[in-house]
Amino acid sequence: PSPPPPSPLPPSPPPPSPLPPSPPPPSPLPPSPPPPSVKPETNTYTGVAVSNNGTKQVAVMDGYKIYMSTDSGSTWSQLAGSNILSYSAVAMSSDGTVIVAATKNGYIYYSSDSGLSWGPLTAGGSRTWTDVAISSSGTVISAGASTSVYTSTDSGASWSSKSIGANVLGIAMKGTGDVIFATRRAGLYRSVNSGTSFTEITNTDYNSDVDVSYDGDDIALTRDYRSDEFEFSTNGGLTFTRLSLGKRMGPVAISADGTHVTMAVLNGGQLWSTTNMGSVTPTARGPSLNWQSIDMSEDGSIQTAVASCACNDSGGIYVSTDSGATWMKTL
Repeated sequence: PSPPPPSPLPPSPPPPSPLPPSPPPPSPLPPSPPPPSVKPETNTYTGVAVSNNGTKQVAVMDGYKIYMSTDSGSTWSQLAGSNILSYSAVAMSSDGTVIVAATKNGYIYYSSDSGLSWGPLTAGGSRTWTDVAISSSGTVISAGASTSVYTSTDSGASWSSKSIGANVLGIAMKGTGDVIFATRRAGLYRSVNSGTSFTEITNTDYNSDVDVSYDGDDIALTRDYRSDEFEFSTNGGLTFTRLSLGKRMGPVAISADGTHVTMAVLNGGQLWSTTNMGSVTPTARGPSLNWQSIDMSEDGSIQTAVASCACNDSGGIYVSTDSGATWMKTL
C-alpha cells in the first residue's frame, strides 16, 4: 500500500501585535521669563566722605551702590538696599553718625545711624544734585542743584534755596554750618547766614571745586585751567593767593584743622598734596587716574580718594595713612 500522506504543517503563528502608537511629543516648554532688571555694574565712584578721626568712611557710586568702612578704609562693605539709585555726592558729620547721599535724579537720602538705614529728604525735592555738604553736628545740610544752593538747618525737615546765577559745581561748609561756600564755573560765593543770601568773594573763572577748614578761615579752590590752577585763602576769603601748577585741577579736600590740602589733576592725572598752602608747593603723588572726590580726617593723616575708569586702571577707592605721601587701593 502507498505510505500515508505527510502530516500537515502546523498553522503559522499569528502575526505579532502591532506596536502601540508612539506617545505624542511633549508640549514645548513655556518661554523663559525675562531676566530681572539689573543695575549697570560700573567702577564710577562719584563721592567719598571721612569722619574726623578717619575711622568711618563712606563712598558712593554712579553704579547704584554705597560702600561703608569702619576701619579707616582698609575694608569695605556694600550697604543693604543701596543698589537702587545713582549717587552723585556724599557727606558725613564729624563723628560719622549722620550721612547724606545726593542722587543724580532724585532726593537726597539721609542716615542717622552710620548708614544702617536710609530715608529720602522729600522736603528738598527731587533734583539733579551736583554736590552736598554737612555741618559737624549733622544738623545743617547744603546741596547744589542747577543754579541754586539748597540749605536745611533742621536735618532736612525744611529747606530754603538761593540762586547764584549759574550751575553749582561745588559746596563746602564751615564746621558750624553758618558759613557756606558755593562755586560755579565763574565765581566763588559765600553765605554767612546759613544759605539765606550769597555774595561773590572772588570772580575767578574755570572753577572746579572748593573746600574749607572747620573754622572757615582756610579755603582751597581749584580751577580747570592751565594757569593759576589753585587759589587759597587763609583769612576766610578776604584775600586769595593764586598758584600756578601747570595742570588742570579738579577735586580738592582740606583737613578740618587747615594743615593739609590734597587736590587731583583732571582726566587721568595724579594727586597733589601740601602741608602748608602758603609756603609749600603741592607735590604730585599717587597713581594717575580719573579722580572724582577726595576727603580726609581732621588732621589730614588719613586721606581717601575715589576714581572712575581711566588709563589702564579700573578705578576704585584709594587710601593714604601717611598724609597723602603714599596711596593704596583698598576696593
